[in-house]
Amino acid sequence: MNRQHLEALRREGYAPRTLLDVGAHLGEFTQGFLEVFPGCLPTLIEPNPHCRDKLLRLPFERHEVAASNAAGKGELFLSKTWLQSTGSSLYRENTDYFDDETAIRHEVDKARIDDLLAGRSFDFVKIDTQGSELDVLVGGEAVLARADYIQIEVSLVDYNIGGAMAEDVFAKMAQMGFKCADVMEFNRMPEVRDNALLQIDVLFERADRLRRPETSSTGGRQDEVLALAERLFNEDRPEDALVLFEHLL
Repeated sequence: MNRQHLEALRREGYAPRTLLDVGAHLGEFTQGFLEVFPGCLPTLIEPNPHCRDKLLRLPFERHEVAASNAAGKGELFLSKTWLQSTGSSLYRENTDYFDDETAIRHEVDKARIDDLLAGRSFDFVKIDTQGSELDVLVGGEAVLARADYIQIEVSLVDYNIGGAMAEDVFAKMAQMGFKCADVMEFNRMPEVRDNALLQIDVLFERADRLRRPETSSTGGRQDEVLALAERLFNEDRPEDALVLFEHLL
């Protein structure tokens, strides 16, 4: 979590009342978020049973299911070497950490957010589900569309076999009425693909509450990325802007 970006929102007067953390892992994001926005009420979704004991120590609403596009049963890929791995997913991670010798399949319940949390709304949503982000959006469109901001980890490479790629997530967010507002974090692993950029955490803002004037949308996602890259240059973040040009245009 890049705390600086959240603190910038707070300085602008943003004060979320509710948080939905999809892919909560051990609750690190939620706890960091509450340090910036202490008055916020969190709801956590995390399917990994090996995260249960740690999450039970937190006084928050918790759902032990995998958010997806359909209810039912699914296989969660775990790692023998780290049962609480951040790479646990419905889509198998395409690295040595989840090779045939290491990966474990564990049956979990799947649920649509629109069923699980029907009729509710959340001001800020974080989605980090290692490849199933698009499924989460499809299964939770009614609930998620009410959010002010949705932060999503998107993949720039085939990091999870069959998982959603960045362009698919951008297209779905646009269809839901959200615009890319910022890039929160760039994710690399030195031992994976020669430290190439794998994923980025993107902050999407509901278009009807944009804090800054919208740019022309005639070019679709390309205009959106260009506008964000220009702003990153103006904020003295040229390396971040170049990454967007390289991977998203």
